Amino acid sequence: MRALLVVALLAVAASGCTSSGGTTGTPKASPPDGPSVLLIRPVLTASQSTAPTPPTASTSEAGGPPRAVEPSTAEQQQAIEAERKVRQDPALAVPANQAAALSAFRCPENDPLAGQDDPAEPLLTCDHKTGERLVLGPAALGNDDIESAAARADEHSGGFVVEVRFTEDGGKTWGKLTAELVGQRVALVLNTSVLSAPTINEAITGGATVISGKFTRSEAEELAARLGSR
Repeated sequence: MRALLVVALLAVAASGCTSSGGTTGTPKASPPDGPSVLLIRPVLTASQSTAPTPPTASTSEAGGPPRAVEPSTAEQQQAIEAERKVRQDPALAVPANQAAALSAFRCPENDPLAGQDDPAEPLLTCDHKTGERLVLGPAALGNDDIESAAARADEHSGGFVVEVRFTEDGGKTWGKLTAELVGQRVALVLNTSVLSAPTINEAITGGATVISGKFTRSEAEELAARLGSR
């Protein structure tokens, strides 16, 4: 259960995100036709190999950030409920059940659950860029905690990142969460797909986080616009 936080930010490791934000209570998922659903969840366990697993079915357009599904038919709603039953089973919170769940799971490209996962329940999902499969705990932060989002160039990687500023309460929650999870991983989950899952090296304060996902400028601007449309 280890990963890296973005080198540029407040004293974490090297390939994920850095933050300060949070809110009390269970975050609410956005409606299907609303903004992108960003949730921050603790990592309970993950597959040992990061080799991509064969997909069962594309999470995003042209490699960009994954989009939330829009269940417009009864059949689509049934597919969402079926995914929740397997991938959000409360039993996933029990360590003894996690290895078998990870072993059986294959990362879907066209995810019926995209943006429709229940923040209050654990989640079995993937980092679609690495193929890593993860079991995540209930969300600690969500869209309601975001005050603003903006794309900017990352001088360290040469690519682009998205800087997210949290509300005042969100920043306090993030600081508390990172203090509790020092040495453990947290996942930034966009529309049910993991963008990054860094290891927390120390409590992070400041009310902001940077999401690093090897974005192009247009991808970062699109993601920032979607996260900022509240």
